[in-house]
Amino acid sequence: MATFTEVNKHLSELPIGEHKISTIVKDIQSISSQKHLRKLSLAKQNNISSEYFAKCFPTNLNDVYVDISYQRSLKLKKIYDHLDLTDDSGNFLGFCTELCGTVDFAIRPNKKVYVWDGFRRCIIALLKGVEQIKGEAIIHPTTWSDAQCKQKEATYFLLKNSQSEPLKQEELFKSGCAQGDKFYLGIKEVLIDCELDVLGLNLGKPKLGGYVEFQKLVTKSPFSEGVTQPSNYFVAQASKMIAGVWNNEEVSGFMVSGLAHYLWANEKDSQNGNEYCDDITNIESNLKNFAVKKKGTQSSCTKDRLHSMPRQSVAWRICKNVMGMSSIDASKFIGMNDEQSEMLNVSGK
Repeated sequence: MATFTEVNKHLSELPIGEHKISTIVKDIQSISSQKHLRKLSLAKQNNISSEYFAKCFPTNLNDVYVDISYQRSLKLKKIYDHLDLTDDSGNFLGFCTELCGTVDFAIRPNKKVYVWDGFRRCIIALLKGVEQIKGEAIIHPTTWSDAQCKQKEATYFLLKNSQSEPLKQEELFKSGCAQGDKFYLGIKEVLIDCELDVLGLNLGKPKLGGYVEFQKLVTKSPFSEGVTQPSNYFVAQASKMIAGVWNNEEVSGFMVSGLAHYLWANEKDSQNGNEYCDDITNIESNLKNFAVKKKGTQSSCTKDRLHSMPRQSVAWRICKNVMGMSSIDASKFIGMNDEQSEMLNVSGK
């Protein structure tokens, strides 16, 4: 038996790959609290008409799979919100055939049936004791590989869902990778180099928070030309330093962005006279000292950013908070004018 929190965490972090819908439902049914057992008991119903089942997709939902490679993360609260739906009289709505609509399935060459749109509705149906649902299926060519099937399903999923319920950028990233999109696969390569995880694409690594900033960082050439190493080298270096210091914490995309900019500026300074350049071991030591001895947080460096210079703002605070530079030196090192520096000084008080 498990708690709601444990099951919610498990389901939101399902590994990339295929999962049986019935297994997910059993996980939900394993929640031991009386509140949730009662909720699931009230959700059961046996009054669906035979006419409805006659029009349903023939495969029993217990035998259907879902490929998490391109699906949204499953949020258990969303499932329970649906179980709580009531009609105008306050009665539980139950399995509403009118609201459920039609679910989209795909049949792969191995004869397995996958739901590519309507994942949550299939789970809700099984929780309510309904084992069949209206649906339509695409049948993949028998010569296709599993990867080709997944790519086609991901393409359909992306096209359909981006037009209705907007997908978050990290969800677009996940689906884009499954689709084989070169833009997103390029970001995934950097993500793996950085030893970070987004929605299970690099499972087991520290989670990245602030994906949008990370995407901007690695796709919009944030660093000037003429650097001796590729700019993403600094991104990966920054990421590993942050994860090593604030272990067991989510790695902030803005912190990665700011520290990468600081490391780039440090490399640039080493080529132009070493006025502020510091040894990498000393930078790591200062970062650890800031986090451990001074109880410094990532947010203390990323808060109150200048809208026009978010990355430079974080780098400026790293100069001051972590490396102990004066405001004047930090501004010169990062490339800020007096007005910008003063705005950061005021906002940091």
